[in-house]
Amino acid sequence: MSRIGLLVGALVTVVVIAWLAGAFDSDYTTVELPEWTFDRDLADRITLATPADTVVIARSGDRWRMNVPVESVVDSTRTNQLLDELEELSFASVVSTNPERQVKFGVDSLGSSIVVHAGNDERRLIVGNSGPDYQTVYVRLGGDDRVLSSRGRVSINATAEYWRDRTIMSVPGDAVTGVRVEMSDGSFGVSRLSGRWMLEEAGASAIADSSAVARWIRRFAPLTGSRFATEEAFESASHLAIITFDTAGGSSAGLELRDSGSELLARRPGSRDVLTISAGMQASLLPAATSLSADR
Repeated sequence: MSRIGLLVGALVTVVVIAWLAGAFDSDYTTVELPEWTFDRDLADRITLATPADTVVIARSGDRWRMNVPVESVVDSTRTNQLLDELEELSFASVVSTNPERQVKFGVDSLGSSIVVHAGNDERRLIVGNSGPDYQTVYVRLGGDDRVLSSRGRVSINATAEYWRDRTIMSVPGDAVTGVRVEMSDGSFGVSRLSGRWMLEEAGASAIADSSAVARWIRRFAPLTGSRFATEEAFESASHLAIITFDTAGGSSAGLELRDSGSELLARRPGSRDVLTISAGMQASLLPAATSLSADR
């Protein structure tokens, strides 16, 4: 191919890329940008919607909870990431004001959206395709036909699995005064007595290895599941143990573990949430009583 042919081909490629990016929209401008303000302290409810899923999270005290599609505590890391993105979002330019071009940028009425509620006020943000680089995205405000190029990204994931907090329990290690393990083939426990851990099994008491006990308790501070499972799966799994932690304040926290054959299933008493744990963690969560003895 001649040099001229190569140059023409390269020019055509550049023109196509520029057209896809919206560079030839006649109304591309940086003036008359709408304002976007977001105060994370005022936001009390957020609705995230994609063509396939919808999630509603709402502030409850100092935490966020999911109300739709299921009732659940929300993963605080996920929430903080979304709040940070909304707080840092700004607009770089108006890419198009032609409603017919909204589909091209993914911000038509079928696009993914975020609705932020603050009391009786709400703002809707339609989030579309990625911009020319990873840090930008095309967006549109509800009721406004202008397609905007953003500074900063906003991610929308409207699946319940993404938002649900997978923390099974978080035991305050320093406050634990005793642990009881009840299994079908026997039980044992440890208790703190005058600053020393004691191992109790089959009616006998012996000095426990304090370091081994501390390592065991740390496994539950926190204990996080891999994914959510069904109550039916939990009921059909084989019972392993019930573990109960007592604390200095007089409260207790329990956990039931079952074996599905391929993974462990965990559920707190009174909770309907079932989470999976790798089967490889069984030995560390349910150690043999002898491994906690100072005389082993």
